[in-house]
Formats: sequence, structure tokens, C-alpha cells
Amino acid sequence: MKKINTTNKCINMKLIKVPKYLGDLFINMRNDTNIGTLNTDSSQQLAIKLNNSLKGSVPMDHRVIKKHKDNTVVVNTELDIVGIIDGEIQILPVINKEYLDFKKKIQSAETDTNQARLVNYFEEIKKGDSYARIKQQELDNKERRKLMYEKRRERLERSDVLNLIFKAYEKNSFWTVKDLANFTGQPVAYIQELITEVADLNKNDHKITYGLKPEYQ
Repeated sequence: MKKINTTNKCINMKLIKVPKYLGDLFINMRNDTNIGTLNTDSSQQLAIKLNNSLKGSVPMDHRVIKKHKDNTVVVNTELDIVGIIDGEIQILPVINKEYLDFKKKIQSAETDTNQARLVNYFEEIKKGDSYARIKQQELDNKERRKLMYEKRRERLERSDVLNLIFKAYEKNSFWTVKDLANFTGQPVAYIQELITEVADLNKNDHKITYGLKPEYQ
């Protein structure tokens, strides 16, 4: 097991916290970039004035607040002690017109983004509803065609249909109701009424077929 390298255990460090917008800005800068100047304000507190090159993108004026922090050891992924954090520095924006305008701009952009997402969400719902309506319409049309087809089949006398069913069983031992309807040219509902009189359901067949009762074989 690798031992922790304690070479830098006596190096004191400061933990610096900045607003997210500054963090996003700094992370894309080169290490040697001059971001501004450190001064004292009218109350003798530390303050940072960002460079004019950043004007318009972020607020320019920030306060610097120092806080004591109990010693915290910082270790990197190689198990090397980077140093000891003995203090914390917070960089906070000065609440002025520039900052308030900046916040309003950010909130407006977030609102526009959320509204765009909401619109896209409702568009997807509309697409889903349209698809469901089309599918339902297709099913309705299919059912309507089926009913019209059934109506076109002229019902024969009961005895004539039974004779046709018996002829069907001379060809095959098991039939589905639909196949019998096609064979006899009769409506499916009509065959369903008659089939149980002369045939039994074949429970071993997942296709739901019927075989003639023993007394008719």
C-alpha cells in the first residue's frame, strides 16, 4: 500500500470561494491572465475590481471576506499532501445597479430556456396525442370494414350451416371459429353461436380450436 507523501504538510493554503458566474469565467482563462486589481474600499475592507475587458459580461465590483478555518489537510489522487487549508476567502459581488441588472439578465435567460423546454414538452405531447388519434382512427376504420364485411355475408339456415361445418370437419379435425366462418361464408358471430353445439374446445391448443364432439365423429 502506497504511503502518503507528507513533503508539503507545512504549506498553508487558502480556500477561495467565488460566485458560479466567476468560476465559469475563470475556468476558461489562462493561468497568467490578469483578472483585476485588489484594493481597499471606503470601509478599509478588501475589494476586487475586475479588468475593463470583462465589463458587460459579469459584475465588476466584488468584496473580499476572510474567514478562519480549522486546519484541513488536502490530499490529491496520488496520495500527496498538497498543503494545509488554514483559512477561507469569499469573493462576493457588491450589490449595486450593475449587479442587479446582471441578475435580471441571467434570470430572464433562464426563464426563456425553461419556456422553450416547456414548449418542446407540449409539442411532444401534441405529437403523442396526434399519433394516438391516428391509431384509434385506423382501428375504428378496421372495425367498420369488418362489420360491413360481416353484414355482406348472408346468413344461411341453421341446418345448412351445420352441414357446412360437418363438411369442414371431414377435411380437418380441428378448426378455429374464424377459419370455419371463412370456410362456410358465414359471419363469425353466427359460427360462434353454433360451434359449441357440435364441437368442444381443444384446451391443449393455444390457437383456440374446436374439435367435433364424439357423438358427431
